[in-house]
Amino acid sequence: MDKFLTIFQQSNFLYIFVYFVHPAIFHLLNLFFYASVQYAPI
Repeated sequence: MDKFLTIFQQSNFLYIFVYFVHPAIFHLLNLFFYASVQYAPI
């Protein structure tokens, strides 16, 4: 039962990471790419 609970906690953490942390990182990378394209010397 304890092992099941730890697996549940890990999957819950993975769910939180995928749905909240990953989009934030993707958004920051997108902003950085846009800024580098905007201010890159042509």
